[in-house]
Amino acid sequence: SGFPHVVSCGHPALLRARARGAAEDDARLEALLAVMSTLDDTCLLHRGGPRALHVAQRGAAAALRAGGPGTAAGRAALLALDAELLALNVSPGGSADLLAAVLFLDGVGAELAPPRR
Repeated sequence: SGFPHVVSCGHPALLRARARGAAEDDARLEALLAVMSTLDDTCLLHRGGPRALHVAQRGAAAALRAGGPGTAAGRAALLALDAELLALNVSPGGSADLLAAVLFLDGVGAELAPPRR
């Protein structure tokens, strides 16, 4: 499908955050959270099972609903999610890999269009 989480989720979140004037680090974190909130991250599933995946998806969505990493409430939600994932001894490696793809394609100026269905 052409990495739909990169094209339809992560990159649009990055662009929306930048358009709102977010700092670059916050825009990148927002893109990561957008991917984490929807991706069935196999790194999380492998290390922590469905519970870890649910914690990550729920926590990422909560941080976005709270305003994203550029706001006090969003940052607090992100830090709470970080603590939960550390306690479970898991990390969202698959989401991080897709963020790297978002940033690579964004950096080279690739035209990112959602896949046709």
